[in-house]
Amino acid sequence: MPDLVMIHGLLGWAESERPLFGWMPDYFPLTFIRQQWTEGDVVAVELGAASSDHDRACEAFAHLMGLQVDYGEEHSRHCCHARFGMDFRGKGLLKRWDAQNPVHLIGHSFGGNTAVALYNMIAEDYWGLGTGSDWVASVSAVCSPLRGCSLPFLLGLVEVTDQEGCTRHTVEPGSFTHGMVASCCLIIKAQDRWPSVFKRLFNFKSEQWAEHNTWSNLVSARHPYVLSGDNMMSEIAPRTRRRALRGRMENLSKTYLIAITSDALAPLSPQQLLRRLIFSAAALSGLSMSALILAFQRRASLLRLWDSLKARSWHRLALPSLGVLSGLLLLTRKCHRSLYEQLLLLVRPIMYSYFLRPYLRLSSYSVHRAAKELSPKSALVASDAEQGANDGLIDVIAQRCLDCPRLTRQQQPGGRQSRSQMHVPAARVHALARAYSYGHVDNGEEEKPLQRGRWHELHVPDSDHCLGTWFDQRSEKMYENLFKILRKRLH
Repeated sequence: MPDLVMIHGLLGWAESERPLFGWMPDYFPLTFIRQQWTEGDVVAVELGAASSDHDRACEAFAHLMGLQVDYGEEHSRHCCHARFGMDFRGKGLLKRWDAQNPVHLIGHSFGGNTAVALYNMIAEDYWGLGTGSDWVASVSAVCSPLRGCSLPFLLGLVEVTDQEGCTRHTVEPGSFTHGMVASCCLIIKAQDRWPSVFKRLFNFKSEQWAEHNTWSNLVSARHPYVLSGDNMMSEIAPRTRRRALRGRMENLSKTYLIAITSDALAPLSPQQLLRRLIFSAAALSGLSMSALILAFQRRASLLRLWDSLKARSWHRLALPSLGVLSGLLLLTRKCHRSLYEQLLLLVRPIMYSYFLRPYLRLSSYSVHRAAKELSPKSALVASDAEQGANDGLIDVIAQRCLDCPRLTRQQQPGGRQSRSQMHVPAARVHALARAYSYGHVDNGEEEKPLQRGRWHELHVPDSDHCLGTWFDQRSEKMYENLFKILRKRLH
């Protein structure tokens, strides 16, 4: 069976470079995935944290093959960045990779778009190494903005149309995207000066832009990273995605395509969050006051307990404590990591329920508002009920298929038009907002084979944008079902 290639999304990280000096968990639940997928290797590639799909696809290919990243001469000249990037020579992740040993590409969030871009470039033999579409067995996108999404406009991206009708994107000074670009420039400067500290804190992996990290570009929001459009935010704007995918549908017809979709998340407005915080603070204050009153009433008993504790011989505990401490210090780093990972698994439900889920609900409110305010040309094509519905970051409608084939008007007997064959502008909602998936594969029990070139949807109810990552426990069941499909239904 083929190897699995895991591709992370925006601000993600590879297995070999966990942020915060290695104390962050893996981006994907790799331990579980490797237990379930025993037919081949499971690898996670190192990519730019916020680079464009083209740049990230080049980085993924180089890491898998063990080459230096080559972004292409024409692309690099057009986007004004260095042609060559990270050097993975001698560090290739795959032992064998060719038409007889293809791989499954699995991308989460923006990593799904990168997986599609990587497949297209492999199918076109972009690097001139004899690659082809048969090098990839399937492409799976988890919670990915395959049609673009509303998030960039929330983060400060502005769509501008010039007099010739060409569309380009700029960034509002002081916006989140401007701050992210400025922060990236500062961190890259710091990484060049103190690599042992800042690269281990978080590595953006955007060395191709290093020569443009000047103070003037940093302050003015006119960094070539933004102006060239060679960045993740510009590429996931709905209009940009439609234009980019229009000429590459033929490549996608040669492989299996699976879209794993999440549910629309109930928005949490700032006012609702404030009320909850006030209620929680009041409840905590009440509990604290009750504890103080109880302690005051029992002060005599507490004082007697304290006196009895002080009278004990604490030196009797010194030797056992020293022995335990010595044992912990003698443990290998691997044992320390294993114990730490077990601790992370214990606190994972708390991290998800009390931090990540509320944050995504709050983000869902903002994304919903941003989607409603977009012009029809910039927004996703969706019905009124679906417009703005998102999983915390990505519009739900954007996760379902890339685009429908262009439909043409054909007359049925009697002069009546068939809705399924209407011209796209005449059936905008019906064709693009409704016909988003060619088939549902909600579990892996069926034996019916999938069809190449058609997106099949694996829907996970009550999930959000954490689906597919280590942080969501639903990810494990989702990967089980996905692997059943990859084993049984690709023929």
